[in-house]
Amino acid sequence: MTQFEKLTFDLSTILKVADISEVDFQSLKFKDGELEAIFDDYLTFRTGLVDVAQLCVNISLKFDKVHSVRYRIKNPYHLIAKIIRKRKEAPERLIHIANYKEELKDIIGIRILHLFKSDIEQIDKQIKINFKIVNGIKPIIFQRKGDDVPESEAYDVRIHQRGYRSV
Repeated sequence: MTQFEKLTFDLSTILKVADISEVDFQSLKFKDGELEAIFDDYLTFRTGLVDVAQLCVNISLKFDKVHSVRYRIKNPYHLIAKIIRKRKEAPERLIHIANYKEELKDIIGIRILHLFKSDIEQIDKQIKINFKIVNGIKPIIFQRKGDDVPESEAYDVRIHQRGYRSV
């Protein structure tokens, strides 16, 4: 993934992605041009994210017990849809062009695959040694009902409704 297709702001596409009606969107009272400005800024900003993601991949591939590593850069339509959903969930939380990069925690996604559940703790230690963990966020373990997950205060363990497993 080295080059991105040229996208244009399309509110109807974004509302479909966000699964929100035009009426509900209007009730959120975004300023005119606010979301389009974020979208355009993100189009410029995201090209540099490839280098950051590839650096994270290269570092992670050196960890013991890692099978493979992949990354993704958040799609601009999904980014704006997420901002809309967050406003709907918490109208007092204002995400705008000056703070969206700090407010949205998943602009880059790194997926580290390993073969055994028992490898989680060792990989977690290597992540903490090699990357700065901001805001003391605990790793989230999504599990299926019945999964055997390590007992530890170091993780936020949740059951994923659709059976997705991840840390």
